[in-house]
Amino acid sequence: MKVYGQLESAQAENLTDDPTNLPEGRLWLNQTTKFLKTVINGVKQVFVFEDQVQTLTNKSIDGDDNTLTDISLPSLKTDLPNANKVLRRDAAGIVVSDKIAPSGDFVGTSDTQTLSHKTFSDATAFQGALVGAFADSTTAGANQTITLPTTLVVNLTGALTSLSGIAAANRTQPLILTNQTGADSIVKNLSGAALAADQIITGTDADLAFKAGASLWLIYDTKVSKWRIVGGTGGGQLSQETEQTIANAGTITVALSKPRQVIPVLGSGGAATVAALPFGSLAGVTDPIEILLVNTTAENTLVLMKNDADYGCVGNFDTIEIQKDFPVKCVYVPSKKRIFVSRGI
Repeated sequence: MKVYGQLESAQAENLTDDPTNLPEGRLWLNQTTKFLKTVINGVKQVFVFEDQVQTLTNKSIDGDDNTLTDISLPSLKTDLPNANKVLRRDAAGIVVSDKIAPSGDFVGTSDTQTLSHKTFSDATAFQGALVGAFADSTTAGANQTITLPTTLVVNLTGALTSLSGIAAANRTQPLILTNQTGADSIVKNLSGAALAADQIITGTDADLAFKAGASLWLIYDTKVSKWRIVGGTGGGQLSQETEQTIANAGTITVALSKPRQVIPVLGSGGAATVAALPFGSLAGVTDPIEILLVNTTAENTLVLMKNDADYGCVGNFDTIEIQKDFPVKCVYVPSKKRIFVSRGI
């Protein structure tokens, strides 16, 4: 075999192993490895043919004159400072590397992606439905706190008689509550039954009636660490109760879960005087209740008596008659254990 160039007319030796004697310019063919080798500047060098595999170290490959093909991903490596970067050309056409997310995947335009802790600019446009924006809460009972919602809308579907709190958010978070319990409920204002950061500010300085089928807008206020009701159709309205006929010394039944209610009342068999405690014992009531008593008949009137005792009526009267078309307002104040009565609305 003859090799031309710097080693023009050199004759290659056929050897089974590399020689130990390595004079400058010696040329041989290693029959075991099938590599042609020589000595240049005192260093053993290897010639590689097109069909042979070679490991390159500290080599530069001209990208304009060479094409790399069939490179497997496991073969691609980089140094740590350039890890998690992509290549691009800058405005001058120079190839530079840019940092990408330190973890995660590249997502295509048709792929689904979950975003966390992202900030969107004012120019961001959202299109399509809010997929997964609804969830149900089956929490039931009184003075309950529901878990922190992960959706925009939460449907209350359990037998929830009163809501004291919602688990605190770690950022400003909007929330829509819908009452799908099938019954009226109460949203407690700054209830002690909930942790301080879970409490709800109703905006009325009182508990809020949450009618069946109604909705409430809330937002978590990180400045005070409370949920605030900022809108909706849930509260403030009077609840219409069923008409009651009251006998002498009888009591009027009150819906204790409703802070504001209208109760039509009639005297049994004509005029009747209610019991000294007209609504019975209110020992279990911890929040104020407003009760509007109305009568639509001239004959069946009802009389309330003044009784300055626990759960009795007080006001500027000795007796007060609930006559046709003249409503009487009763406000129970738990801290005083008294029902304050006035004529009219």
